[in-house]
Amino acid sequence: MTMPDAVKPSTHDNNQILRYNNKHFNDRWDSRRMPIYHESKTTLDSWLTKLHVEITINGEEAVCPLIGPKGLPEGTFLHRWYNNLNHLDLILLTIGPNPWYNWQYAIYTLREHLNPLIRSQAESRSKLHDETYHAYITTRYPLLKAAFPYEPETEILRRIKAGFADENAFSFMRESTDIRKLEREALEYEEMRTAMAKNKPVSAVPHSAYLKVSGSFPVDPEEFTGSTFVAARGSRDSRESNRDNRYQQRPATSHNVYPVPSDIVKDEDLDPSIKKGRRNLPYDQWDPRARTVNKRVHPETKALVRCFIRGNRQYVCLDHPCKICQRHSLKPDDHFSFEHNLYHDDAQTTAASHSMKAEFVYQSSSEEESENGLED
Repeated sequence: MTMPDAVKPSTHDNNQILRYNNKHFNDRWDSRRMPIYHESKTTLDSWLTKLHVEITINGEEAVCPLIGPKGLPEGTFLHRWYNNLNHLDLILLTIGPNPWYNWQYAIYTLREHLNPLIRSQAESRSKLHDETYHAYITTRYPLLKAAFPYEPETEILRRIKAGFADENAFSFMRESTDIRKLEREALEYEEMRTAMAKNKPVSAVPHSAYLKVSGSFPVDPEEFTGSTFVAARGSRDSRESNRDNRYQQRPATSHNVYPVPSDIVKDEDLDPSIKKGRRNLPYDQWDPRARTVNKRVHPETKALVRCFIRGNRQYVCLDHPCKICQRHSLKPDDHFSFEHNLYHDDAQTTAASHSMKAEFVYQSSSEEESENGLED
């Protein structure tokens, strides 16, 4: 098995160069540094590049004899091919002459058999249960690029998203043209999941939706006072029936209600007035509702109003200034009380803005405060 001149590299390694302690090769090279070719995780070009680096540093005499035994996992196509070689071919691949050139030529001739295998592995690859979305995206992308080198980027990203494990990830990561932006969205999604895991909901004491039980979690008055409207995807009949029915039962209280990922507003979609003056705090210092706040068009007044999204797909509008800002004479005050720490550095009131309670009354602020006597 000789290397044809047509496929030999134009720049040859100097076999006489002293690489390690005045030797031609590193006779103490650690075989644990051997790059391993995983057909379902590693691209062929990436594996060959890593091998070339090790050979350039340590010499082909040290690395090439171990490529077959150490670099090809048992059960793979290349492992079976290597074990079926005859004596002469094994000599050419291990001690040469020019064993690294022989390896490159062998892989070059095997590509027509490897390409269908790589394509099958790339198509069947999906996110593993214990794998992060960022790790899944960064490992599958080069596989798909190697298997489908002429496909557009949008199709590659579509194939990646097809392997997502849950709908929330698909709704949150909406990028469809740029792999770098998709990777950033994956990191943001993992960061959000980590923050939510650190603040797991606490089970409330079972109680009636009609009667107030002592010891139940307190309810933020601001959530009762804001006017509401149903999400636009609701049917027309249901919206009209909600407006006609003036009385609605107050739901039972629950604790630490978190928004679904699809309701979280991305930074580029925020209204400029929301961004103005907002502090750059880590997400674990945010009230979860604050991540759904944005300016939206009210279906009745057609005006832009500041509102956040409940878990039941209703929008709660801001109809009075922040009560914490009013008590301390702070500006700006055109935000919800649970957003207070995002606009003001006030150690005495930060803890109050972190209380995460989410039960609401479907009434105007004047009606609710007069009936329930809610205190500021």
